[in-house]
Amino acid sequence: MRHNRIKNQQNFIFETVFSTQEKLDFIQQVIDAEYFVRLFFIATDSYKINEERIKIRMLKGGHTVPAEKIKSRYSKSIDNCSKVINLVDRAYIYDNSENSELLFRTVKNNGKHGMRFYKGHNSWAWGIHNTAFDNILNQVAG
Repeated sequence: MRHNRIKNQQNFIFETVFSTQEKLDFIQQVIDAEYFVRLFFIATDSYKINEERIKIRMLKGGHTVPAEKIKSRYSKSIDNCSKVINLVDRAYIYDNSENSELLFRTVKNNGKHGMRFYKGHNSWAWGIHNTAFDNILNQVAG
């Protein structure tokens, strides 16, 4: 369905765990099709928080996810966010460990990148932050 939306130049939104190369390739396809891309990335301090939330969801009748998948997807999704943060037009990075809080956002405008901070960073967010910040430093130096 997403590929048809691109083919027909229609706007769309999609949600993903963001833990596979296929998702990175799709983001690149959307960028190549000249869409304005906003990335809303939401993570927690630990995959263990996600495990506990899935247990609660199961008790309420929801589906389960194996613990090993939760752990591997957690780190892969953070790595993938780092890979695309400088490609998208806007990125909003949220911590959903307790209350959903916007940590920082990035902006790309006419090939230039900027960043705005809202909250202190958690350990998982530093890698994403550093990737974005390095790009800003490189554009200033270059």
